[in-house]
Amino acid sequence: MRLPAYRVACCLTRSCGASGMVFHAAGCVRNGRAYLFLAPDGGGKSTLADLCDRAEIPVLADEGALVVESGDRFLLCPFVRQARNRNERGWSDRRAALSGAFFLRKAESAAAERLGGTRAAAVCVRESLVHGFKEASPEERYVVLDRLIRFFRAVPAYILYFRKDNSFWKVIDELEEREARRGTS
Repeated sequence: MRLPAYRVACCLTRSCGASGMVFHAAGCVRNGRAYLFLAPDGGGKSTLADLCDRAEIPVLADEGALVVESGDRFLLCPFVRQARNRNERGWSDRRAALSGAFFLRKAESAAAERLGGTRAAAVCVRESLVHGFKEASPEERYVVLDRLIRFFRAVPAYILYFRKDNSFWKVIDELEEREARRGTS
């Protein structure tokens, strides 16, 4: 019998006192910041994870990403069976606050489009929640939707158009610079 992913996330995170979600996503940590790359099957998660791997950017997940709520932030946590860079000392202890969630779209050039929290939650339900949401009871769906809305209010979400090279990092860097300027003005 296969457990629904939201129940697995609850089991995985209950011991650390956090609320967890499992996304159909890749996740990496670059310059101390975590990034979540969400997509349905064939949407580019493994391609993006491979690009990060080749650039020696630690990949904590490449198919299912565990995100836990901790205070006012959300942390990307490694899945032991998925995390890459396993020979790197301390890889299993890596957790980092998420700086952005990016819904992947394959394209000829890199670009991004900002999503509001509610729209991002809707896109996520349609494309990137690990199996189990449709089978959940109405009460369980409410809990998941509430958590998703909190998540996407706290973590900026974008549609990320990317091609099979590292040019998407330039777009992400520009977005973060813009967000930083917006936060200081």
